Order: sequence, then structure tokens, then C-alpha cells
Amino acid sequence: MKNKYDIIAPSTVITCAIFATALLLSACKQQMDKNELKASIEKANQAWMEAVKKQDASGVAGLYTEDAFILPPNAPAMQGREGIKGFFSAAMNAGIKDIRLVTEQVDGDQETAIERGAYEMRADGDKVVDQGKYLVHWKNINGKWMFQNDIFNSNMPSSNASLQKGNLIGVHVVSVKLNRGVTLNQYEEFYKNTVLPEFQKNWPEAKLYVIKGIRGDNKNSMGFLYFFESEDIRNKYFNEAGSMTEAGMVMVEKMRPILDQLDELYGTSTTKYTDWVIE
Repeated sequence: MKNKYDIIAPSTVITCAIFATALLLSACKQQMDKNELKASIEKANQAWMEAVKKQDASGVAGLYTEDAFILPPNAPAMQGREGIKGFFSAAMNAGIKDIRLVTEQVDGDQETAIERGAYEMRADGDKVVDQGKYLVHWKNINGKWMFQNDIFNSNMPSSNASLQKGNLIGVHVVSVKLNRGVTLNQYEEFYKNTVLPEFQKNWPEAKLYVIKGIRGDNKNSMGFLYFFESEDIRNKYFNEAGSMTEAGMVMVEKMRPILDQLDELYGTSTTKYTDWVIE
């Protein structure tokens, strides 16, 4: 009978060494495969984006599996290429000219993968009309990665959000000192199409709307409407005097390039405001 002092056979040592080497090579291969997987998904996304840009709804639908599901916001789930084609055809007819996808993370194997990413929808004039996030379940069909389940939703504020007791609304009336040759309409358009999407991306706890006075003391004036769920959330970003807190300045610095561009190209602004709480 062997005891704890018996010498391990050389063949056992060799087997263990081979096994350890195989594990090491497998780990390296797994990391390499993950990078390759992400590159493959990004390549498939590129084909999808090109089909959208060509306004080819059939081409977009052809990149989904025959039994694929698409789960859009504020609408029922749709299954099959015909339904998916109809969805994108309607989006294109509504003015969507370009949808840009950015892959943030991919996990999976050689057969299936899960991708998390961000999207941006654009209309005529490269106007950003929606920004959001998505999750795609991919399936490899005969060496080609195809959409199996596609779900996405917007980061933009809902236009039909209901007000609740305790919600805070800040109404800001803006006075703009426009640069020479710039109209107020141009200033408003830059704010709505460039500043506002960047604001919503960096400041998810607040909703911001551009408003225009049509009657009363501020007729034809430009303004902003801020929406917060509560005073406590507002107080995280604005102090009692109305100036930015440290957390608010962090948000502003993230948007600094866009805000500097606004001042340089269009002009500067000052505001008078009142915060209102829903009773």
C-alpha cells in the first residue's frame, strides 16, 4: 500500500503539466475569442446600419432570423421578418434616415451572443431625434450572425408623463444675446437638436424641455422647463440661491464642449426662473 511518502510517477507529472498548459492555452483562446466575437457583432451591426441608411427595410429585416422578435418601446412585440420589415418601413416613412449603433459589451460563444449597446436616430439634416439603449440576442446561422431578439428603449423624456404630488417643475425664461447674423430660431434649433440630447444623456434624473411663450408677458420668449421627481433631487444639483452644486457642476463639465460651442457660434443667455411643486 502506498503512503504519503511515495514518489509521484513521472507520467503523472507529465500529465499534470500537459493539463495545466491546456488550461492556460484555453484561457488565452477564450479571451481572444471574446475580442473576435465583439468584432463579428460590430461587423453585423455595420451591415444593419448601412441598410437603414439606404432606406432598405427589406434589407434590414433580412438580417434577422426568420422567427426573430423585435420589442420596440410603446408598441407590441413583433415576430418574423414581415413584421420587422413593416416596423422599419414605417420608421423610415416617418423620417428616420440613419440609426447609429455603438456596441458597449458582448458576451457569448460561437453559437449565441448577447450584446448591450447605445443607439442614436437621425432625421433629415442629420438631426438627432432619439437616443437610447438596446439589448440584442444574436444567433449564429451557418457562420452568419443574425438578430434573434432585439429590444430597445429611449433615453428621451416621455411626452405623456403624468404629474404626481411632490414633482418639481422649474420654468426658466431666457434672455439671449445673439451673435451678429444669428436668429433666435437658429439658437433654438441648435439647443433642441444638439444641447438637449446631450443634456438627457448626461443628466438622467432631470428632464428638460425647450418652450416658447405664445401669450402673456413672455410672448415670443424662449424658455426651458425642468422636471424633477422631487425637491430632494433638484437640491442635489441646484442650491437655494439657484446656482449649481458640486454635483451640478460635474454634469455641466461633461457638456462643456457643447455649451462652449453654443456660446461661440450663437450667443450667450441669462435666465429668470421660478420653481413650482405639485401640491
